[in-house]
Order: sequence, then structure tokens, then C-alpha cells
Amino acid sequence: MSTALESLFSRGPIPILEKTIRFTETRHKYIVGNIANADTPGYRRQDLSAQAFESELSRAIERTRSGSADTFSFDDREGIQSSDLVGPRFRILENNLQTDHGVLRHDGNNVDVEREMVLLQKNSGRLKRSADLLKKYLGMIRAAVTESPR
Repeated sequence: MSTALESLFSRGPIPILEKTIRFTETRHKYIVGNIANADTPGYRRQDLSAQAFESELSRAIERTRSGSADTFSFDDREGIQSSDLVGPRFRILENNLQTDHGVLRHDGNNVDVEREMVLLQKNSGRLKRSADLLKKYLGMIRAAVTESPR
């Protein structure tokens, strides 16, 4: 792949949007799992820290802008286990999996279905916005390559 094409797909919004989409997809699975286990005795809700992900992504963007990192890369050998956001590994599941110690019910379960539904809606919105932005950006590339306005 030529250097121009490599930089087109390894810099800018594409890798950022890809990581955001992968993160929200993974988080979605945890939220849905919480909802599915709302009546499971002893189940403790799990979630991924959106704040930790955004912080790590911001640091990766700054490292790239400052020139201390060339490109974003993604290592998906372990499925959704890890994403390499330039520099040290950011392990979505191992380092940022949160078990919430919220209000326990008499059966030891702490899932609040209403709260999970709100989180699911917010997460779905983030996923949709990211996918829409990626589609728009790729459409701009297509228009530039084909030299047509769409």
C-alpha cells in the first residue's frame, strides 16, 4: 500500500471512529448482558468505563499530533479483548471492566433495569453517531477518488 493510502487510513478520523465503534459494540454487549441477568440471583452488573476509553483515546490522539506516534494501530487477535491505541496496550476488558457495587436486592443482584436502558440508549447514540461520521468520511474519500460530487 502506498504511503499516501496508508496515512489516509491510519491517521485522521478513520482509526478514531473504528476504535469508538469497537468500544461501543463491546460495551453494548455488557449492558445487554446486565439486562438479561436482571433476575439472576447474585449477578453483579458489569460495564466498561466510557470515561477511561475516552481518556486513553484522547492521549493517543495527542501523541499522534505531537509526533511521538506515527499511526493508530489495532490488534484484534483476541477478538474484543484488546485494542492498541498507540503506545501501551489499552485492554478494554481487563483494565476497565467495572463491577458496580450499587444497591443490592435481597437476592444479591444489583441490576437496575431502568438505568441499564438509559445507558443502552446513550451507548446506541454514540455508536450511531460514530458510524454516521465514518460513512460520511468514506463518502468524501469516494467522491475525491471518483472525482464526482457523489
